[in-house]
Amino acid sequence: MNRALRCPGTMPSGALEHYVNCLDLVNKRLPYGLAQIGVCFHPASDTKQTSNGVKRIGETTEASLVWFTSARTASQWLDFWLRHRLLWWRKFAVSPSNFSSSDCQDEEGRKGNKLYYNFPWGKEPIETLWNLGDQELLHMYPGNVSQLHGRDGRKNVVPSVLSINGDLDRGMLAYLYDSFQLTENSFTRKKNLHRKVLLIFQR
Repeated sequence: MNRALRCPGTMPSGALEHYVNCLDLVNKRLPYGLAQIGVCFHPASDTKQTSNGVKRIGETTEASLVWFTSARTASQWLDFWLRHRLLWWRKFAVSPSNFSSSDCQDEEGRKGNKLYYNFPWGKEPIETLWNLGDQELLHMYPGNVSQLHGRDGRKNVVPSVLSINGDLDRGMLAYLYDSFQLTENSFTRKKNLHRKVLLIFQR
């Protein structure tokens, strides 16, 4: 799915809208996931208002995976995706240690994790992972809980929602800076080697 997205907080609303239809496609078996990519609009980070009192709007390109799983296995799946995503970022990096993770918590007390890249000016998040529980689905589909039921073994359950969101703009910047360091170091080595050769010829 490639679309313009409005991203209020961590709400993966686009994927939730397609949950019921896609549940039928997988024969109601859990877990399964939906991925989307698009432009997100949100208040600018400095939160300052313009002269006419209107807040500035920022724009980022984000990739999102929404993973539907039983509450019984939600914590294990969150740990799995955290390890998988951190290994993925480090796999293609010249300096893998610049990528790290830490625990976090939102205003409602829901726990999650953030993946960071260590820029020269400090660490900035490039991905966030949340366990949103089942309330997001129940809120979007009020009054008919049975249509939300997926199969966890022999049980019918309303799944927990795991949200994995990546800031593609900041992630690309992280890789560009990571590769730039290699280019800069290579240039320095070549320059020093050239100086040594010149000294040999001068003798």
